[in-house]
Amino acid sequence: MRAVLNILCSSSVAFQIGYTIGFSSSATKDFQENEVELPMTQAMLSWFGSIIAASAILGSLASVPLMKKCGKYPTILVCNFIFLLGWVFLATAHNYPLLFCGRFLTGVGMGFGFSVIPLYIGEMSPANIRGTLGAVFNIVVAAGIPAAYGLGVFVGWRDMSRIGAGFAGLGVILCATIPESPYWLAIQGKEEKARKVFCLIATDNDEETLKEIDERIQELKIMKNEKGGVDIRTLKQPWIYKPLLLVLLYCVMQQLSGINAVIYNVHFIFQAAHFYNEDLASILVGLVQFVVMVIASGFMDKAGRKMMMIISSIGTCVCLFVLGLSLYYVPTPHKEANAAPTTTTNSSIGGLSSVPLTTTTAHSSTTPSSDDTAGLLPAWIALGSLMLYISFFAIGLGPIPFILIGEMVPIQLNEFAGGISSVVNNLMALIVIQSFLSLSAAFSIYVVMWGYSICCGLCALITWKFLPEVKGKTLLQIQDIFRSGSDRETTTNQV
Repeated sequence: MRAVLNILCSSSVAFQIGYTIGFSSSATKDFQENEVELPMTQAMLSWFGSIIAASAILGSLASVPLMKKCGKYPTILVCNFIFLLGWVFLATAHNYPLLFCGRFLTGVGMGFGFSVIPLYIGEMSPANIRGTLGAVFNIVVAAGIPAAYGLGVFVGWRDMSRIGAGFAGLGVILCATIPESPYWLAIQGKEEKARKVFCLIATDNDEETLKEIDERIQELKIMKNEKGGVDIRTLKQPWIYKPLLLVLLYCVMQQLSGINAVIYNVHFIFQAAHFYNEDLASILVGLVQFVVMVIASGFMDKAGRKMMMIISSIGTCVCLFVLGLSLYYVPTPHKEANAAPTTTTNSSIGGLSSVPLTTTTAHSSTTPSSDDTAGLLPAWIALGSLMLYISFFAIGLGPIPFILIGEMVPIQLNEFAGGISSVVNNLMALIVIQSFLSLSAAFSIYVVMWGYSICCGLCALITWKFLPEVKGKTLLQIQDIFRSGSDRETTTNQV
């Protein structure tokens, strides 16, 4: 199916996002252990990890006017070229300004990608498989992370940058073949081009399908006349602010689930379970997330977004509670080291900040002590709950917020919504990551895990009460739910 091929080609950007995230950890470790030409202090390493957070926010904001004026297709191409330039700068850097400029540009590319790709996938997907195809974005991001970790075991940061430039170059070639979004074309009055793209991505081109396409284009023509700008009067309309607030709320809840904070400190849990190979720990976590997302994508259009989100939220809530409980019962030396992590720095899986890893003197010997033996049960429970937490996150809280960005926001405002959602997501990720250490020092790490658990429980309640089921509906039908409130699902769970 042509729609699937177009989405896979555009998702090459998602792979570059994942690769950029995974590059953070591998490159930081290489700088610490092997770099001679450009040695870095701990403060420089911290900036090397966190600079992409600020630049991703800038990239998200910069993508909005480009999407609105020029369309999704040029924005995706620009995103690939930004990644390419960033990786070339990193690969050829022999001074710090060029090195950090390259890192900054890859962060800008991330911001562009987070804004435009979920929107493009939502607009290019047939309604009956939009949930499955929408999950492709997160799946490909999840594939890029362990790919970078795996390469980091064998090559240094400079060779990884060269490989990143190769991925970006391939992305330019693949994305040059994709069409413009038919929704953007129709809104711009380019009806014939929009009709061709709609026919191209349709599951079949029988008479009924062609009639539906013509009706959709006529509706989009009406929207063109009422679209206006993004102002207070527009945002006061219920069919505008309700889906927009829901999308932004899920961007916030995604980060308050603690995913980045948990994964950034995964090394302590693996050490407590006598997994001393941090590379193996990182690769294992990335692979688990990738495999579960692939499996879960097949259920997205069968079970629906609402059910998958409720299962995901409840599952992560329980797993985080058990994780906190197990860390509470880890023997005292581990708890003390865990409550006040020391200063070994590593920019970990989320790539948004350089976060101190926990170093535990109790594990300096590979021979388990009596305390280690006593701590095996809670440590293994912590390990198991962590893997289950990653799995439950991957079936709902991970992919669904990005799917909702592409399908719930009104067509007239989706560029604005895509940009602001990306800003909120990256900003919340930065806040959660940066606050984790101080909260852990003040209240201990298991209390912080229980706090994240409560947030996941709240997400389940919010989903049950407010999120309408949109599986199988076209984008215009979803918009009508918020316009009229007559949809039975919305009547039951009115936003």
